[in-house]
Amino acid sequence: MMKRIFGGSGNRRTEAGKDNAGSRAVVTVERPSSPVAHLRRAAEIYEPIALEAQQPKRFLGGIAGIVRRVRAVRGKKPEHAETLTRLEQIFEQLHQDFDERERMLDKKLQAIEAMQVRETRMLKWFSIPLAVIAMVGLSFLFYIAYSMQHSVADMSKNMAVMSGDISSMTQNSRNMTANMSRMTGSMNAMNNSMAYMTRDVSVMSRSVGSMSRSVAPIGKAAHTATPMIGMMRSFMPF
Repeated sequence: MMKRIFGGSGNRRTEAGKDNAGSRAVVTVERPSSPVAHLRRAAEIYEPIALEAQQPKRFLGGIAGIVRRVRAVRGKKPEHAETLTRLEQIFEQLHQDFDERERMLDKKLQAIEAMQVRETRMLKWFSIPLAVIAMVGLSFLFYIAYSMQHSVADMSKNMAVMSGDISSMTQNSRNMTANMSRMTGSMNAMNNSMAYMTRDVSVMSRSVGSMSRSVAPIGKAAHTATPMIGMMRSFMPF
């Protein structure tokens, strides 16, 4: 595009313009390689035009103002008409380029906004089940914590009851030990009594033996006296 405006493939070309007095003015225009170089070259040729372009916040409006200023200067100074015409074409092309870039940026911004809207909708749709899952998980965690709390409380109560039962069992074991001690003493006394009874039975056995030996002569005498007693009864009237 710049080659078409300036012509040729060289870095520089010479433009000739005629002034009102018939003199020939030669202006050397360097082919810039970027829009910034165009602006610098325009500032060298005409300072007010560069001052008009030094507004970065309103760059497109500045370019339009530059084009209008170039047209006004071209009407006042015909000797720079060709150079100013080329500058006008350059700034118009820059204006078109910036318009195209602005349209592309608008399209990109619209695409980004649409993507953000889609992502926001997706987040909203995904946030509902995620919130439900989170609520269910939190409820389950609270239920587990509540169950563990009650289980620990019940276990504490059971431990207290078990401690009481163990104390009772210890007391019962002590009582049983005392009873066993008393029973052992009673068994010892009973053993002593059995020993005494055994001695008494032995004495009684010996006494019965002695009595049997003492009664034996009486039995013999009774056998001898029995016929006589029978004869005496036969004489008795009763």
